[in-house]
Amino acid sequence: MNQFFSEAACALGLHDWEWRYVTADDCTQTRVCSRCHKDDRRIAHGWGAWQYQARNSCMIERFCERCGAADEPHQGKHEWGDWEQWRHVSDYACATKRRCTRCGTYDRIHEEPHDWGEAEYRSPNSCELMRECTRCDAYVLQGEAPHEWGEYYYRFQGSCEQERVCQRCAAKEEPSIAPHQWGIWQYASPNSCLYVRFCLRCNWRQEGDIVHKWGKWSYDDLNEIWIRECQHCGEEQREIDL
Repeated sequence: MNQFFSEAACALGLHDWEWRYVTADDCTQTRVCSRCHKDDRRIAHGWGAWQYQARNSCMIERFCERCGAADEPHQGKHEWGDWEQWRHVSDYACATKRRCTRCGTYDRIHEEPHDWGEAEYRSPNSCELMRECTRCDAYVLQGEAPHEWGEYYYRFQGSCEQERVCQRCAAKEEPSIAPHQWGIWQYASPNSCLYVRFCLRCNWRQEGDIVHKWGKWSYDDLNEIWIRECQHCGEEQREIDL
């Protein structure tokens, strides 16, 4: 009966065996079933700890502490340094990178949208505004700030045209005409009743009303009409009835 159960157990793969090293300096193990004498063989290394291959390398390796065999080397963990200064890579983004302090390998580039600061003048003598990225040297123009206009001044002697200059960027405003400094109203000429006046600065002439100095009415019996004459220009005024 015991022989039957032993054979059944071995048929099911339930052998009575134990792994043993073949020699003291080799990692080959064997085992033999005490019942059916089936034997098996394997390699069972006793691996040590992973360690870097060299001081300037992040490749790691390990060795069997029994037979000295080397395991397959592979990339270990990098010892990353600090992120480097950001640099401008496009109109929309800046990027930074870091380097392994052990092997010198660079990490993948880390890219982010620009971090725009507050608008400020582009230069001390400019009214153009700009914003700079707080991380890299990128900047974007923001148009012009209102000019810091100085006082108006006349462009030329004998002219009422005036202008003013921005105290920051020296831009000149479009010239304009200042209010004229008018003199008194007077007749345009000894034989004209047109009133005119002149700017005392630029001599610009402004025309006003026609103001006659009428004499008295007199009746013209021949033409049967009333007539009066301007005492200044000689113009006549005729009326049928007064």
